[in-house]
Amino acid sequence: MTFSEADRQYYLAMAGIQVWYAREPLSGAAPSAEFSFPEAPVTAEPAGLAPPAPPAPSPGGSRARSADNAGQAGQRIASLQALMSNGPSVSDPPPPAPPLVEVSVESETPASDATGDASVPETLPDDRVTVSNLRVTMGLWVAQNTILVGRVSEDASERLQDTLANNILAAMGASKPVEPKYLRWPVFANPLVPGNSFADFSRLLASMVDQSEGRQLILLGVLPELPDEEREPWLAQTLGRPAVDFRQSLAELAAVPAHKRSLWQALKPLLRSAG
Repeated sequence: MTFSEADRQYYLAMAGIQVWYAREPLSGAAPSAEFSFPEAPVTAEPAGLAPPAPPAPSPGGSRARSADNAGQAGQRIASLQALMSNGPSVSDPPPPAPPLVEVSVESETPASDATGDASVPETLPDDRVTVSNLRVTMGLWVAQNTILVGRVSEDASERLQDTLANNILAAMGASKPVEPKYLRWPVFANPLVPGNSFADFSRLLASMVDQSEGRQLILLGVLPELPDEEREPWLAQTLGRPAVDFRQSLAELAAVPAHKRSLWQALKPLLRSAG
């Protein structure tokens, strides 16, 4: 079945397909066919949607006449698409803007206890060590009579640091190697996610050393960047009173022999008291 160009454009417009024609002939391309547009399409159009039919071309019409007919066909397709679309007309006035409503926001007052005084927050370090800049990995080695908590460096061999921690526990009387438990902070990469606060870090670390009663606590490089007036209360509240609080981490001990000698001098009193 053969369709005229006007019928072809009509069905393509009904399917939502827009027809394009080249404005100028392409170099090396075959000449385009002379499209004929009959006075009325073969198919019957729905009532109310039939646009005005273009005039029939004369038998000896020129290329300029064909261009005029193509322009009329384009207007016809545009009229069909405008009738079929549900969008508002360009001439329709815009809807009125909703009235502005002023909303008053009352400032929140701090919670008060039974005596009427404002509640006091927990004793934690200030914003010098905030949620966003606290990046730490800690290892916990729990032996029979000793717990070792040390900072683990991501730049050094994890196996080397584990071996050094077990050697320290063996010197303290541990009979066999201990498998470490690691705490990597923050838990979530996005600092705005709930659970990334310093209080959450303290609670998680305290829960990991909860069974430390009756064991000596040795700390190696546990948050040495905190000021002493904030670090000591935080250690007592979170981990308890340490037997040895050494500021260098396991990686620093492995790299600098002088740090090993200093740690050994700090561990000697514990060995004498155990003996």
